[in-house]
Amino acid sequence: MPLIQHIVLLKFQPQTSAEKIADIFRHLQEITKLIPGITYFTGGTYSSNEGLNQGYTR
Repeated sequence: MPLIQHIVLLKFQPQTSAEKIADIFRHLQEITKLIPGITYFTGGTYSSNEGLNQGYTR
């Protein structure tokens, strides 16, 4: 079976605290244990200097 890489972009409201965002990503780290077939998860802050993120921050 071929592997598929899926990308999800998140845009948080400006009032969302850094602590809440960190908590969300801590929970997302568990996805590999909860859903069979998902073998890898990574996430982080938008870091491209091209400026093409259209407001997406993660």
